[in-house]
Amino acid sequence: PEGAAPPAGPLALLLRSEEIRLAAAPTAVHAGPPGRVVLTTFLGGVERCVVELAGAQVVADLPPGEVRWQAG
Repeated sequence: PEGAAPPAGPLALLLRSEEIRLAAAPTAVHAGPPGRVVLTTFLGGVERCVVELAGAQVVADLPPGEVRWQAG
């Protein structure tokens, strides 16, 4: 309900892999801790990058023509 306090405890965060973008350095809006690209795979229409971030892995499907990332 509107105005209600948010629930306490863990929550699930759902992200669309094609909506995630990677940056080589923090930005003014996104100044969080850095991640590390651990795997890249070219899939024809997208380049899939697996990023290790704060103990979790996040998958980003990047469109053609963006910067090519390398694991490491």
